[in-house]
Amino acid sequence: MKRIVLISALPFLCFQLFAQENNPDLPAGGTVRYTETVKLNIKVEGMPADMVAAMPKERKSEKVLVFNQTHSLFSNDMRVAANENVMSGGGMTIAFRGADPENQLYYNLQDQKKIERREFMTRVFLIEDQVNTASWKLTGNEKSILNYPCQEATREVNERTERVWFTPAIPISTGPGEFLGLPGLVLEADINNGERILTVTSVELGDIDKTLLTRPRKGTRVTQEEFDEIVREKMEEMGAQQGSAGGTFIIRTER
Repeated sequence: MKRIVLISALPFLCFQLFAQENNPDLPAGGTVRYTETVKLNIKVEGMPADMVAAMPKERKSEKVLVFNQTHSLFSNDMRVAANENVMSGGGMTIAFRGADPENQLYYNLQDQKKIERREFMTRVFLIEDQVNTASWKLTGNEKSILNYPCQEATREVNERTERVWFTPAIPISTGPGEFLGLPGLVLEADINNGERILTVTSVELGDIDKTLLTRPRKGTRVTQEEFDEIVREKMEEMGAQQGSAGGTFIIRTER
């Protein structure tokens, strides 16, 4: 029997996404690495209680952001291999593979446009859209991350609370994933109070190889609405549950 589960400014000042301007204080570019932590709530019908207790409660993966003054690319850190866990109990064996798809998020910071490469069920899609311009609000809170002075900003997007820490010391309006549009690089992000967390692990500033900022070109071009509908229909067809942060988790169970 097999089952598959797919699993400092004034406080409250609003910021809109802005294009980078020629500024001698801007770094030529940089490479920033993050650890992404996503909470898991995995349930399989008929799973023994001891195995439920042993199931992973979170998944960690490594991400990398490469940028210059006008473009950025956020993707998986290919230096890190995917993890696979195997558990047994109650006559059942579960192979849990938490590999991320090879998604990419490319931003043109001048034109405020993005191209997102998304993998779903062996298919590759390209989603072209404008950058999310939802306003950020500064809270007035400050802290240091990797010795960079940071300020906190929040916003509400699709009923989600997004909280980030950015540093004006690196005045590039970008960050990991969809977190950009502030007067500084985003070093940390928290979605829905820990549901998904991105934490910076290293920052390297300086000239970068322009080939690292190649925009995604291969894939079926769709709108965001079309992609969402494709995912919804496939998940309903399989009777599956989608994982957090757009990832896909596969659990194979055998008795």
